[in-house]
Amino acid sequence: MTKETHVKNVLKYSLIKAYTKGYIDEDTALILADTIKFEFSKNFPATYLARASMSGYTSITIRLYSKSIKEVYKQKYLINGILPKSFLNAIEIVVEHEIAHIINNIDGGSGHDAGFKRIAFNLFNHTEVVGRKNERSIQD
Repeated sequence: MTKETHVKNVLKYSLIKAYTKGYIDEDTALILADTIKFEFSKNFPATYLARASMSGYTSITIRLYSKSIKEVYKQKYLINGILPKSFLNAIEIVVEHEIAHIINNIDGGSGHDAGFKRIAFNLFNHTEVVGRKNERSIQD
């Protein structure tokens, strides 16, 4: 199994785990898990770690900007209020954020609205919706 395949399997598992916590029924979770496509891109916009795009249930893509995520992890940034324990954990946190967007969009929400925050905070224990410098690591 390649490293990329392993990461994709971890991401799919995170997705199914998220959907089976009661926000979406298990059948829908399995359909969405089969529909979602993960892409890794080395080209990245300076301010994004990932982007989710969807066209109904038929086309959902989560594009991860691995260079951005790696840089944020190396600089010990908090991602959504969480200090990642590893690069893979950083990817997981970013994917959770994008999954929250997908669930919120299915529920009729958009952006970082109250519905998104409810999902991200309650489902994934995120405490913020952005990445930022960890003040503690600056002092160390």
